[in-house]
Amino acid sequence: MKFFNKDNNTHSDTTSQLLKESSKATTVNYAPPHLEDFSLEVWWKNRLTAKVHSKGTKVYVESTEKNPMKRLFPNMTLSRYQASEVLKMRCWDPGRPDIRELLAACGLTKYVPLDIVRKTHGVSYNDFLWIKFPGEDLRAEDVLVRTDWSNDDND
Repeated sequence: MKFFNKDNNTHSDTTSQLLKESSKATTVNYAPPHLEDFSLEVWWKNRLTAKVHSKGTKVYVESTEKNPMKRLFPNMTLSRYQASEVLKMRCWDPGRPDIRELLAACGLTKYVPLDIVRKTHGVSYNDFLWIKFPGEDLRAEDVLVRTDWSNDDND
């Protein structure tokens, strides 16, 4: 049994035509545009624990920290999706009823983890990790919300 399309071509004729047309298509970069060419540093209080940068479809982490409580990224090489998921852990829950108001307060209209972290530095009350971007002249005292800490390297 043959199947015909509206132009009276058989299904196999249409498939071969589509394959020919798709081979002419240009290559598309499917990496999300908001993750293009980013770099950042992860800090524990005032101590640098990792440098992170993207290249192509991969995200590379240069970590100087062995303590898992002071590390944000679990691996040395991640996909862009994995990196976005790690950054998402430093953001508000997207299902919050007031998420639109929180985004608006930061001047954002969409929930994009990298954009949110650029505004909030990924600060959480639960730990002393924070994120710094190129060109920023910040210290932990400028971004951390908790004040019950010291600059002691042993903690």
